[in-house]
Amino acid sequence: MNDKEFYDFYTDRLNELDKKIVDKGIKAINKFISKKDKEKIIEASTKDKSKWWGLYHFGWGMWTRNQLREHVCSDSKLPTGNWDDYYIPLVELALGIRKREQ
Repeated sequence: MNDKEFYDFYTDRLNELDKKIVDKGIKAINKFISKKDKEKIIEASTKDKSKWWGLYHFGWGMWTRNQLREHVCSDSKLPTGNWDDYYIPLVELALGIRKREQ
């Protein structure tokens, strides 16, 4: 996918989420992501706006998805049934990388 397709995919995923899950997810992310990780993610996103998460998906990303499962909701409560489709735009919202379009 090109940059626009990635952005549109994650925008569509955000738009299908219940607002309460989005709000709870943003709060949780800001609580459990360290300042150092926030800085790394913001820096990585300035270098590659749409695919910054690629380096982190299997390590930090897995940890983040598990935190969201524990503190926000299980995958079964999500429209696609998988946090993989939602954690990236939620992190971007929480860190100010993405603006809320809803």
